Amino acid sequence: AGRNVFHKVAIINATYQAGNLYFSGKYIADSVIADFPNEFRPKGHLYGLTLSNNSGDPTNDIDIAAGEAVDNADGELMMLAAALTKKLDVAWAVGTNQGGLFSGAIANATYYVFLVKRVDTDVVDAGFSTSATCTDIPAGYTKYRRIGFIIRAAGAIRLFAQYDDRFVWKALVSDRAIAAIPNTTRNLQTLTVPLNTVAILEVIYNGAAGNPNGWIRPTTYTDAAASATNRTVAATVGVTGALEMQIEVDASCQIAYRGDSTNLALGFLTAGYVDTRGRVA
Repeated sequence: AGRNVFHKVAIINATYQAGNLYFSGKYIADSVIADFPNEFRPKGHLYGLTLSNNSGDPTNDIDIAAGEAVDNADGELMMLAAALTKKLDVAWAVGTNQGGLFSGAIANATYYVFLVKRVDTDVVDAGFSTSATCTDIPAGYTKYRRIGFIIRAAGAIRLFAQYDDRFVWKALVSDRAIAAIPNTTRNLQTLTVPLNTVAILEVIYNGAAGNPNGWIRPTTYTDAAASATNRTVAATVGVTGALEMQIEVDASCQIAYRGDSTNLALGFLTAGYVDTRGRVA
């Protein structure tokens, strides 16, 4: 009594007839969501689990909000009932305000943030790894799901704010100071975002002479000369312009750019990135 019980109904007789439909069901458990069949959850399901810099130790600690997600193989629901704080500078241990580093020594690097689960005890926890496939998952834990990235640079976790799939740096990162491009062939630029995400990029541009044109695109796009009919930037002599782009970076965190003249000056300020966190294959 007072419980919601979910039933899956299969129509066995395809001949539709007038009348009432009666069926019986079996109560499974108090935690019906945990027992809800996988086929009723969207593939890649993720809810909550928002990341943030810890206010007490933003240099080393990350807060993870309560939430749930299916594991990397889409077969196991992992529910985090209460928020966790995990420490990047301490070896992993179960529980909140405990270590979060799965293996190795802390370094300036990009870390995968994983939700992990022990199926024998149903304990769900989280931690940090430099392995995309969580090869250093703690002993006893067999299920995992990446719920985000963090970047440590200059001895501290970079400060950010998360809004759903949008991760915004609290300070713009100057990845290329505005300067004349070196040539009129394709050049590569590394941005301060995790690999294979969509960078949120502020582009500053100027033209020294001749109203030059240029383009900025993912490295996977076909290379072709920049021109008035093949451009994302049209610079005007003596005028500094700006535009915001969302652009995919590759596995080396790079984008490509090209101009039709070295009179084109470009600067790249990285504002953050978009990360679907495994919901889209």
